[in-house]
Amino acid sequence: MSIHLTRKKILCISFFLCCVLPACFTWFETATDTFSGLSLLELPLLIATTVFAFGLLFERPQFILPLGILSHVSLLVCSIIAFVRFPVNAGLADAKDLAISFEYAEIGYWVAIALILVHLALFNTTELAVRKLARHNAEKNTSAN
Repeated sequence: MSIHLTRKKILCISFFLCCVLPACFTWFETATDTFSGLSLLELPLLIATTVFAFGLLFERPQFILPLGILSHVSLLVCSIIAFVRFPVNAGLADAKDLAISFEYAEIGYWVAIALILVHLALFNTTELAVRKLARHNAEKNTSAN
């Protein structure tokens, strides 16, 4: 049995490991309850994963990059919004309070943010390199003809 890994398969696996799996970690913990990324970002996580997977269905790289960036940025923005709104959502305060968010934030939240940023950087460099290689190959093919 052999496994053939393509660029798109590796991007899918790494997206799951860096952007979806960290949402299973505990992001916030109060004296009475714990909040994971899944409980805070259920719908945005589903939408971002769907957009990323949809982008990888395209053969031409011109669609993959914008959809992938949109997916990563939406996850990042929703994670930051969840951080800012945590005290209100948890019933700890009547208004947004960053001090409370920092107080109850767990290492899982910071790891999730860092992994989203790392995967965004790796995704961008990979896709830009693929675009450059495709452009170079196209130029080489037209000059050979």
